[in-house]
Amino acid sequence: MQHGANPNAKLCGGETPLSKAISIEKLNIIKELLIHGADPNAKLCGSETPLSKAISIGNSDIIHELLAHGADPEARLCGGATPLTRALAMENNEVVNTLVNFRAE
Repeated sequence: MQHGANPNAKLCGGETPLSKAISIEKLNIIKELLIHGADPNAKLCGSETPLSKAISIGNSDIIHELLAHGADPEARLCGGATPLTRALAMENNEVVNTLVNFRAE
């Protein structure tokens, strides 16, 4: 990115560098992308967002980082679910607590 790379460039299948970094759980790369302007609310495939992808993986550190950089904790997912309802359905208390700390409903 120091040489002008776009942190929001769309890759094959609608993925972004941020969503790829989330998939492989590379927190240091996620932080760098967010610092350099990666959109934590970018629409990926369908109604998926970086936050919903991180919730599916269940990594609360990534979720915290996304929320700290402006990810919408109320963004509706496919079927109208919220990130919090998805985390509750997955029975992941750590993720639920992270979302609640950022005022997710």
